[in-house]
Amino acid sequence: MEYYIPISRRLFEHQLWCEERIYSRFEAWLDLIQSARFEDTKQLIGNRFIEVKRGQILASLRFLAGRWQWSTKKVNSFLDLLIQDKMIIKETPKETGQTVITICNYDKYNSQIIQEETEKKQQGNTKETPRKQQGNKVNKDKKENNIGDSDESLVCRTSQPHAEHIDYSELVKFFNEETKGVFGTVRTPLSDSRKGMINARIKSYGKKTFAGMIRKAYQSDFLKGQNKKGWTASFDWLIKPTNFEKVISGNYDNKNRANTQQCNRDPNEFLRNIAEGIARADFEESKR
Repeated sequence: MEYYIPISRRLFEHQLWCEERIYSRFEAWLDLIQSARFEDTKQLIGNRFIEVKRGQILASLRFLAGRWQWSTKKVNSFLDLLIQDKMIIKETPKETGQTVITICNYDKYNSQIIQEETEKKQQGNTKETPRKQQGNKVNKDKKENNIGDSDESLVCRTSQPHAEHIDYSELVKFFNEETKGVFGTVRTPLSDSRKGMINARIKSYGKKTFAGMIRKAYQSDFLKGQNKKGWTASFDWLIKPTNFEKVISGNYDNKNRANTQQCNRDPNEFLRNIAEGIARADFEESKR
């Protein structure tokens, strides 16, 4: 007999779980299990729909590295370890830059826990009246319905909060306070279109990652207008699927942008700068 500890999914919204830290390998494994889809779905990546089945996670290695505060090399090594132990299967759909991770034996982790009560021994007459039998049937049906309603308390039901769990007013308040008006001030009530976009991102990535995206965007000089065109991101731009993925993957982080700009510099300009530097050094040397 196997024993289970029913854990509410709200555990993964608790401050202790959400605090910034480097994940242990166990925490990373638990995160994969709770992030896996509980039903088949499709996710839009760029201009392509990717089919994600029950027990699968669609994520880039850079996203997992940022989520767990690991290097991509460490993420790869960890996934290879899980593959060797037949805990996961890893696939990479062509031209997506994403990784599909399948949790092996997912149903083992996401099965419903049915609590069985010990039947009381009846003393005396064992025959039940039709009314009592009907009452037992009603109680049984009610109990089964309760189990179906309460399966959200299990550890592995789904990592994505449902729409009714999203407090849009608090989300807007959080966005405005964190970004200080840099990306414009969002006001309530939100349109159905905005709610749909927010719900889709949270359904795919979770509330913690959504909040992390907002913070990462605010830390990005490029998104705040420090670019050649003086363009600044907006709330609606940030919650679009492709842009959201790029932000959480670190594409707009200051260090990454600086490296990209350095790599994209005109090679002739680079050589001219070197030549000017050498010339200045020679001139300074000749003055001594």
